[in-house]
Amino acid sequence: MLEGYQRLRFETPVPGVLEVIISDPDRMNAVDAVGHRELAYVWRDIAELDDVRAVLLRGDGKAFSAGGSFDMIEDMMGDAEATARMFEEARALVTNLVEFP
Repeated sequence: MLEGYQRLRFETPVPGVLEVIISDPDRMNAVDAVGHRELAYVWRDIAELDDVRAVLLRGDGKAFSAGGSFDMIEDMMGDAEATARMFEEARALVTNLVEFP
């Protein structure tokens, strides 16, 4: 179920606990367009896992996350479709996190 993610890693340090790791330590875990999409929708996939009782979201290395990458922001500038997609994903991220069981 949690396969195919490119910017997120998953670990189970103890039974019932899932660590979701933003994994790009060389860039202080700055989130690009792929990572943004993954963070928006990973919660739906995790909700399907019967053996997960708690989730810890963390960054790999020294930082949690530097935020949105400059590349992602640059892609949004002047591209209405990219901007709309990012706002939809931001809405989905908040909604899916708030509705997470």
